[in-house]
Amino acid sequence: MAQTGQLSPTDRAAFLKTSQNLGLSPYEFGGLIQLESGFRPNVMGGEGGRYKGLIQFGPGARQEVGLPSRDMTIAEQLPYVERYFQQRGYQPGMGIQKAYATVLGGNPDANINYKDAFGTSVASAVPRMKEGGDLYKTAQQVLGPLDTQSYGGASAAAGGLDMKSSERQSEPARSSIVRSLLGQSLGLETKSDLNKKNSLANSLRDSVIQSVLSNAMNPFGGMF
Repeated sequence: MAQTGQLSPTDRAAFLKTSQNLGLSPYEFGGLIQLESGFRPNVMGGEGGRYKGLIQFGPGARQEVGLPSRDMTIAEQLPYVERYFQQRGYQPGMGIQKAYATVLGGNPDANINYKDAFGTSVASAVPRMKEGGDLYKTAQQVLGPLDTQSYGGASAAAGGLDMKSSERQSEPARSSIVRSLLGQSLGLETKSDLNKKNSLANSLRDSVIQSVLSNAMNPFGGMF
């Protein structure tokens, strides 16, 4: 398998899968991992050098998810990263801000202005993880180009979505469908609906009148 980006094919595939499972853009999630560990699954850091791995698991978090003490590859450690997010209340699709709040503050609703021992806060770091930010750009280099068929480009991947163009609907089309459904369920009709029904009623009335007149006329054009 040819290598794309700076990770091994196995690590890259696992990382993209975890990004998808968390409902995050691979590049934004990559920016988070870059900030925390530089994609080094065995690095020790943080205050007092007590934090380990891709998201810098603290001693309590390592015990919580059952993280092995041995060295691991990125692919081997990512299931523990997912377990951490799940156990701390993060739900897929919550977005990069709540994802980083879960890492830095311990839960998705942690104070985004809280600063760790190095002065990092969710509020200050997340813009760097988003498109155009330095961490986002580094993640692009590490992961390499994404398959737009699988990830829908950067914008679609941000929500973990892959919507084919034939499945997309314009806003006017969606609005029309909503109005129609509301009209049917609430007994309401749009002006267009009423005009169509009035036109149909008028045509039916004219047809009935013409039929009555035809039956009432004798073959010579007189009336009985």
